[in-house]
Amino acid sequence: MSEPSGTPVRRGSLRRVLIAVFSALGLAAAAAAAATLPANASAPTPPSGWSQVFLDDFDGAAGSGINSSNWQYTTGTSYPGGAYLASVPARSRR
Repeated sequence: MSEPSGTPVRRGSLRRVLIAVFSALGLAAAAAAAATLPANASAPTPPSGWSQVFLDDFDGAAGSGINSSNWQYTTGTSYPGGAYLASVPARSRR
């Protein structure tokens, strides 16, 4: 049996096109994720007329913890926002 127009029916060609398109998109996303540049860890200089009050670059080795002369560990107080002191520099809590 054939179609009335006389041209054969291509079954699955749309499926192949969709698979090719999604495969290309997946490869492009994987390449973009693999080619990300490392973040610049240095802090910007303050604008003219401003003075820098506090700076911590967190440039220690991975997993080494925080600089305990500037920061203190806290486990919170079991209520929402209980870990607030962990994000406040130790110098401002004196």
